[in-house]
Formats: sequence, structure tokens, C-alpha cells
Amino acid sequence: MNNNLIEFLKKEISENKISHAFLVETNNCELLLNELVNFLKKQKIITSQTMDNNICIDIIRPENNLIDRNKILELQKFIVTKSVINEYKVYFIINAELMNLSSFNKLLKVLEEPCDNVIGFLITENMNQIISTIKSRCKRFKMEFNTEQTKLIDEDLFKMLISIKKLTFTELLNLKKLVISQEKQNIIFLLEKYKKYISSQNLSIDEIKTLANSYKILDNIIDLIKSNVNLELCLDKMIIEMRK
Repeated sequence: MNNNLIEFLKKEISENKISHAFLVETNNCELLLNELVNFLKKQKIITSQTMDNNICIDIIRPENNLIDRNKILELQKFIVTKSVINEYKVYFIINAELMNLSSFNKLLKVLEEPCDNVIGFLITENMNQIISTIKSRCKRFKMEFNTEQTKLIDEDLFKMLISIKKLTFTELLNLKKLVISQEKQNIIFLLEKYKKYISSQNLSIDEIKTLANSYKILDNIIDLIKSNVNLELCLDKMIIEMRK
């Protein structure tokens, strides 16, 4: 990870003067999210709870390739509610380029009238798709990850996943247990990696049809996980559908 942003944050934290909004372009939104959360935990800006249960942070992800205004309205409620256990509240908008104009306008109000001790990270894969009025109110950085840095998950776990149709019942239970033990962003990364793997194979016409179905299943499961549907139910659904 390029340390420019981290060094900048360290300096601001040491001076007790942290900027209220950052716009970061990256080639891996989920990995950057993971890096930033871990850093903020070490700096005691947020509590050490897991990402999914941390009341100091709010993570906004697109649904159906869109971040609509209702998500920004929920963000506004999160911001104005004081935390009872921590001084700071931090929000992350993943794939911020997928906000529509109404969302951008609602977010602009948040940025124009920042609350004390609230830090926002807009993480995007394409800064050019962020409107200029948003850009001008954020500190901007570009963070690139190389191939080695993107290995968030255990390779043995990945090998089990790509062999899901051949696993025994006991092996399936073990796979499910291992996946559930991961952070949500690691699970999403794992499923996205699975999609890239199956699309890279040399396939026959019949196998291409299977590939298309697998893509549809994985996309659906990823959307469900991002929407905070019970993880165990999501994995059960994936296992059943992938083994049909």
C-alpha cells in the first residue's frame, strides 16, 4: 500500500487536527477499506470491534450498482448521533462513483456542514466520475495495490471454494465454518476472486452456460452479503445453488 495517505493521517492525528473528508482512488476498494479500518483501530480513532459490529463506523456499499439518496440520508442520521463509547465516528462510501446526482447533492450538504469528530472516506475506482463540488471538499489521494497485496484470504480456503461441487458433506461444513470466520470484506473479496477464476478457464459451450449461472449465483450472494443478510443463510444458499 502506498503510505502517503497513512503518513498524512498519522501527522494529522498527532496534531489532533484531522480532516473531515478524504477521496481516495484505488484498484481495490475492499482492501483499502480493510487497511484503513485496521489503521484507525491501532490509532484508537475507532474501537477494536469487528467491522460488521463496530458502532463507530458506517459502511455504505452500492446495491444493484447504485448508491441512492436513501443511503446518504441514513448516513446523515449516523453522523448526528453521538457515540457513547468513542470520541470519533467514521464513515466509508465504497465505490463512491456509483452515487447518482441526488446522492451527490445530499452528500455535498454533509461535506459543506461537517460535524466535529466525524471523518469520511469516499473510496472510488474512478475519481473522474466524482463531481467537482465533491472533489473540492475532500483531501485527495490515489492508492494502488499490487497482486501480492491483494491476497487477503488463505489459499487453502480458496482451493476448497473452487472445488465446492466435489466436497463431501463434512468438507462443506468445514468450508462454511472457515468462510464465516472471515471479515465481511474478506468474504466479498473471496467471492470476487472466485468469479475471476472461473472466467479465466478455457471452457466448452456447455461449460460457458454453467459459468454464466455461477456468475449469477455469486453476484446474488455478494449483493445479499453487502445488504447485511444473515451470512450463514447466504452461504447455505450459495452452497445449495452451486452444487445443483
